[in-house]
Amino acid sequence: MQFTYRFPSGKVTYYSDQTFDDSFPAGQGRKTVFLTDEHLYSLYRSFFDQFNVIVVEAGERSKTLQSVETVIDRLVRLQADRHTLLCGAGGGVITDLAGFVGAVYMRGIQVALIPTSLLAMVDAALGGKNGVNLGLYKNMIGTVRQPEFIWINNSFLSSLPAAEWSNGLAEVIKYGCIFEPALLELAAQIDLNAPLNNPELISEIINRCVRLKNEVVASDEQETGLRKVLNFGHTVAHAIENKHSLPHGSAVSIGMLFACRLSEKYTGLDKDFSQRLRVVLEGAGLPLSLNFDAADIFSVLKMDKKKSGDSIDFILLEQPGNAVVRNIPLDTVYNELIAYVHEGHR
Repeated sequence: MQFTYRFPSGKVTYYSDQTFDDSFPAGQGRKTVFLTDEHLYSLYRSFFDQFNVIVVEAGERSKTLQSVETVIDRLVRLQADRHTLLCGAGGGVITDLAGFVGAVYMRGIQVALIPTSLLAMVDAALGGKNGVNLGLYKNMIGTVRQPEFIWINNSFLSSLPAAEWSNGLAEVIKYGCIFEPALLELAAQIDLNAPLNNPELISEIINRCVRLKNEVVASDEQETGLRKVLNFGHTVAHAIENKHSLPHGSAVSIGMLFACRLSEKYTGLDKDFSQRLRVVLEGAGLPLSLNFDAADIFSVLKMDKKKSGDSIDFILLEQPGNAVVRNIPLDTVYNELIAYVHEGHR
């Protein structure tokens, strides 16, 4: 299936429900360079060896300025020019890294993204955000720049471990909280022991998430309004993800529950929904709590990009499917973190 979304900065073509039997749409006579990680390269070497390939270490440690320099050095050695297509094939780390390198190499070359994890297919590779971390601070250096196209090949999911299915389901559940509560029920139908036994369900979930995110980004590409709600659960998540080396989805799970706690207090969210969310998250193999030091987490949270002066934009729920942005004093957030820890993460 092929479709196009248009944004203020340009258009992105999507190729969804692809397999390895479908031709990769790089275009004839065009130098193409793939960027991937060691793990993906070892699993799909026969695919990658059709192209020039740059391979980096797998994991968050590759999401740094040092990695950017390493990749650019390899592009120079490969004589990549301004007409070269850089293809980032991997999870969120690789798609972020490829997007950022493409934005700065020779002041900009075209990029294609090939998300290979559920998390990347439903969220990380979509929307044009890219960048790298600065120490403990997530995505502190980056741009908003759309790729030329995104190739979603569900065949990559055949090698996805159960923990990574859970990781991606956290983002699916997020969309259910802020936009379409029906996605919570779809997420609950996935059997983590054999998720690909229902490929139609997987395709429906991916395509729904692609539609939801692109509709939001098309209306607010630079995140001045509606796009902010996509950060539901992520304010606390980014802090605990780095401080405790948690997988992104696990951190988002805890972050969403904390945001629901605030929502009950500040926007009148029904407590029954928080309990329903806990059931869905647990069924998706995601954690519901984490022992952490409030001051330690707050030291990272207060440098979040959504901070402005002595307050921070927090995404809360008024009701399932209706998210709002609330500017909350940092002191209040700190006190809520302390209470959350003392009350046993309820």
